[in-house]
Formats: sequence, structure tokens, C-alpha cells
Amino acid sequence: MGNRLLLNLMLMVLGSLLLGLIWLTQDKGSEQTLHLSKLDITLIQSITIQRKNQETVELVKAGNEWNMIAPFSVKALSGKIGRLLKISQIKASAKYPLVEDKKKLYGLDQARAQVSFDKTQLTIGKTNPVGQRRYVSDGTSIYLVDDAFLHHLTAPATDYIDTRLLISNSPIIKIETPQYTISQQTDSIWTDEVSPENSLSPDSVQILLDEWRFARAIQITKTTYQPVDFSIKIIFEDNKEHEFLVTKKQNEVYLATTNNNQLSYVFSLDKFNKLTTPPKAADI
Repeated sequence: MGNRLLLNLMLMVLGSLLLGLIWLTQDKGSEQTLHLSKLDITLIQSITIQRKNQETVELVKAGNEWNMIAPFSVKALSGKIGRLLKISQIKASAKYPLVEDKKKLYGLDQARAQVSFDKTQLTIGKTNPVGQRRYVSDGTSIYLVDDAFLHHLTAPATDYIDTRLLISNSPIIKIETPQYTISQQTDSIWTDEVSPENSLSPDSVQILLDEWRFARAIQITKTTYQPVDFSIKIIFEDNKEHEFLVTKKQNEVYLATTNNNQLSYVFSLDKFNKLTTPPKAADI
């Protein structure tokens, strides 16, 4: 009997250890899969960001591209969109049921920001004073997450805009600046309209076109009233054109759009000089 009792006790201990191991494994697995949402980021079609004392940002997906529809109507910056989508997948260290009268305790009554991925809305509360993790609610639960994402939701609306100066699939056929005016002729030869008798180097023209085509602003701002030094006009093969009002400020140059967006694309003086340096004449 003594041996049987000892054997039974050993089996009970082993069984308890096995159950404990299973429980720990299940708990660890659930923590690994605890995210702010179960959304598939490839299927998300819209993002809306509401912030205190800031403009609401609305972004929609069209095909494989994202556009901003408010407060401006422009292409969205793909890198910024990627970081926003990842917010929906943030891992949480804990999850609790949301009690309505506890919203103030978690800073959810006057949220720093709210972000909606399609119909899923996440409300961003305050940080936990102990672990410095942030409270986030999906309307039914509260999550504790690492506080490393809020700046993506509170950035100025202009930070979500594609920084490319020219976004068009149509080739450039004419550039007008105070420094030069060049245009493409029907035989694909580029002409200096100021001195049409001078042939232009095809390589030099191509370098200039690439400078314009791939130009990215170091910053985009809302246009404010400022004296205009001159204007620049870019004309495309599809007959669309972009006109910019240029203002130089020390080592920066502002290219303000003339459409309803009223945005200014900021470039370094060095980059702007590359855009406005006339192409070289062809070797004779």
C-alpha cells in the first residue's frame, strides 16, 4: 500500500505539473495573439483620424493607392499610411472589459485621438502611471499597449501628404521658369524657346526632367500670405499643368500650389537650384 500511495502521489504531482504547463502555454499563446484588432490590413479601405484641437484627417484607398480627402484632396504618403495601418495590429499586454463609468479614469472621456479603420474605432486614452503604457479602447474592451504610436495620430495634416512635387503618369512636355523655357517638339527634340536656334543636350534635358519628376519636398505646409518672387509652370502631355508661386526664404524655397489645396512644398536652396538650372547646349 505504501508503494501504491507513493505512486499515486507522484502521478498526481506529474498531472498537476502537466496541467500547469498546458495552462502556461495557453496563456503565453493568448498574449502573443492579443492585438488591438483582428483586422487584415490589406483589406482596410479607409482611415479617419480625429484629434483634439486639430483637423480631422480622412484617408481612402483607391486600388493600390491611398488618397487624402480631408482636409486636403491629395495623394497620401505611403510610408505614413503603413505606420497608421500597423496601429491596428499593435500587441497589447493586457485586456479588460470596458466599464462605462470608468472612462474618465482611463482618459477615454476626452481622448487624445480616435482612429477608425473602416468601421472599427480605437479611442486613445492616457498612460498608466506605473508601466507608462497607454490605454486604448475599441468600445467594448480596454487594452494596455506600449506608448510608441501616438505621434503618428497627432501629426499635422500636412505630414500625411505625399511629398512628391509632381504626381502624374503623363510625360512633361514643357517647363517655364524665369531662368529658362524649354518644350518638347513633335519629333521629341527639346527646344530652348528663348533661343530656339540653340540645340539642347538630350542628356542634360533628361537629367533636368528627372530632377523635376522625382523632386520630393523636405516639408509641406499650408500656404500663408507671403510675397511671391516668381512663378513656375509645368505642362504635361495630357494638357494638364501645374503652376507654382515661388518664394525664397534664406536657405529654403517655397513652391505654393495655385489650386484649392493651398499647399506649399518646401525645398532646400541647393535642390531648387538644380530644378532651375538651364539644360546645357548640345555639343557641336
